[in-house]
Amino acid sequence: VEIVGRIGPEGQELEPLDEESVVSAAAELRAAGAESVAVVLLFSFLNPEHERRVASILERELPGIPVTVSSDVAPEIREYLRASTTAVNAALLPLVGGYVARLAEAVAARGVRVPVYLMRSNGGLAAARTAADLPVSLVTSGPAAGVVAAARLAAAAGLPDLLTFDMGGTTADLAVVVGGQPQVRWIGEQSGYRVNLPEVDVLCIGAGGGSLAHVGPFGALHVGPDSAGAVPGPAAYGRGGDLPTVTDAHVVLGTLAAQRTLGGDLKLDPDLAEEAVRTHVAGPMGGTVEEAAAAMIRVADANMASALRVISVARGIDPRRMTLVALGGAGPMHGCSLAEELDMDSVLVPLYPGVTAALGLLLTDVRHDLGRSWVRGTDRIEPAALQEQVDELGARGRALLEQSGH
Repeated sequence: VEIVGRIGPEGQELEPLDEESVVSAAAELRAAGAESVAVVLLFSFLNPEHERRVASILERELPGIPVTVSSDVAPEIREYLRASTTAVNAALLPLVGGYVARLAEAVAARGVRVPVYLMRSNGGLAAARTAADLPVSLVTSGPAAGVVAAARLAAAAGLPDLLTFDMGGTTADLAVVVGGQPQVRWIGEQSGYRVNLPEVDVLCIGAGGGSLAHVGPFGALHVGPDSAGAVPGPAAYGRGGDLPTVTDAHVVLGTLAAQRTLGGDLKLDPDLAEEAVRTHVAGPMGGTVEEAAAAMIRVADANMASALRVISVARGIDPRRMTLVALGGAGPMHGCSLAEELDMDSVLVPLYPGVTAALGLLLTDVRHDLGRSWVRGTDRIEPAALQEQVDELGARGRALLEQSGH
């Protein structure tokens, strides 16, 4: 929805904001049933006054509907990146904002007196209120927490350079740690949308314990990216699933012992696992159940090894000089075979691999990444003006830290 007004490329006001056009836009959004609004105006990263006034009018005209302004989310040059990041935040705000608010209230109701913190994609924590206002900063927080924990645990063992491999039920999350520091990327992508915020550089692929296996029309075996999920889950769980998963392959091969329980009370059914593998893999391929299960594991390993090469070899990093940290509920079962595939000679498995990401929450710090674009030719930079920009960021950073209890 367009409104009338214009900020120029030097941050100057070329055309005043027409507030009546904002009121009309609000009426149009209300009629459309909008649940959240993103405000993205030209050159607002240089001068946010129009955006802030628009937000004020929208909050008056659309009470209860959250408003996200681009100059707060990503005040940096390049309109598409700024618009995309702001739109993702606006889309998440009604769901995540409400959830975080309810979480904080529930924790306080239990008598907990310390602040609630949430993990962010940048590998740090933020206070609940700050996180609720910027949910786009949380989108890869779980994988980031696993990388942070892996880096800290490996550092305690004197291992600074790592490939981290976090395999759960649906995905395998891979990252690089150099000199004890998780590598960070400054522009990410979520569901096809660019996100112009720093985040721990994690590559996620569809390979987990619940990844489904099937034989294609030309006889090739495929594993993932589709997953059985938590419901119904692998066939061996006995919860209605009848398609073979990586977990079922491990049950057939004995890597997961049928006489043991998962999570303390879930008993594995080897007969159901064998039936799923026999029907959907062994039969079509013309082999034994054990051969089919071993093939499923090899294909899953090949997919993950290929992804590990993407984040290491393809970037000029030699994995043979690094340690593979295998974490997540399924990671340690594949750690040694992946290390062999990449000619790595050391694998580190945390004591409690399934909760390593949760441990990362306890091993990290409050962190806020702040940035803005200040566009000048180098011959026009005045030190005092540059210092003013830096001081503004510093003041904002201090305010955020105070909100976080520091």
